[in-house]
Amino acid sequence: MPLIQGTQAFTASQVIDDVLVNNILASNFRVPYRVDYGLKQSAAPPGLVMTLKVGLNIVSQDLVPGGENRIPIYPDDYLGSFGVLPGDRILLSGRETSAAAKTLFFAFRFTPVG
Repeated sequence: MPLIQGTQAFTASQVIDDVLVNNILASNFRVPYRVDYGLKQSAAPPGLVMTLKVGLNIVSQDLVPGGENRIPIYPDDYLGSFGVLPGDRILLSGRETSAAAKTLFFAFRFTPVG
């Protein structure tokens, strides 16, 4: 089962349009997958606001990740799931709103469908 886990540092008030830009597992799908996702951020005060899309379809908009300062743990920290088809691309964008440096922790679990 494919898995994406990682971190992304945000400087104060930074905007990142595609956190997964160079991750081959975020695109180039050959079969349909169910994707479970989890997001966390470094400790308080919460300042990251994230938007998750599949192509042009919004999965989650202006989501504020929890502040546990660690990679999300399955299944407790996972927020939901969505589907991807061959040709789709997962886009995770975010902005830092508290004028303090933050770290985003993210995880995506892929389960083949059908």
